[in-house]
Amino acid sequence: MKLHGYSPARRSIVRACTLLLVVVTVIDMGLGSIAYASTSLTVKVSNGGDYSATARSVTLTDTSFGDVTWTCSTAGSKPASRINGTLTSGTHTGNSPVTIGTVSGWTFNNCDGPGGPFVQFRLRSLPYNIAADSTTNGSGKTDLIISGINAFIEWAGCQFTLTGSAAGYYTNSNHMLTLSSKPPTAPLNKAQLTVKKVSGCAGLPSNGHHLTIESAYPLSIPVKISSS
Repeated sequence: MKLHGYSPARRSIVRACTLLLVVVTVIDMGLGSIAYASTSLTVKVSNGGDYSATARSVTLTDTSFGDVTWTCSTAGSKPASRINGTLTSGTHTGNSPVTIGTVSGWTFNNCDGPGGPFVQFRLRSLPYNIAADSTTNGSGKTDLIISGINAFIEWAGCQFTLTGSAAGYYTNSNHMLTLSSKPPTAPLNKAQLTVKKVSGCAGLPSNGHHLTIESAYPLSIPVKISSS
């Protein structure tokens, strides 16, 4: 393309615009479709039903503040945490995350950290959804998200609300529901718990901070999850 009558500066602008048009056209023809690839999953759940489980320990980490942690521990006959709900047998299809069950009860006990022991750790607005968020890998592990979490946490002089979703995964071989910020397969969606409505906590935590939950729950039923 000849640019008669244009100054060198205007010729550069025209060439840049032409190049941009070519790039946009190529993206529109398909190269840019990778960012919008389908995340549809088909999740098969067998041996489902009502489940329950206890965890020996739970760790909450404030990733926004130098990885400050709080720990819930088993003391005598009182476990660090109990969870129960339902996983629904059958084939579940849809865009990830695909709901496959619920959490209808969830408690945390004997929790302590930098501010002292928790006075309350109360889960509200139950039930929560459990959804598959990856294909099942070669080790029989499938990423999960527990969404809709709404918790009220309080210790001496400090209280806040924790809302959002928690990342984890399920392992078929030992029927283990694991909550972890590092699931075995790259998740298709981001799970995140956010601190809100902070009062009297002296910045630990603060509004907008993000907490992760790490724990392991051996389920009472031999559920198998296969996602593709």
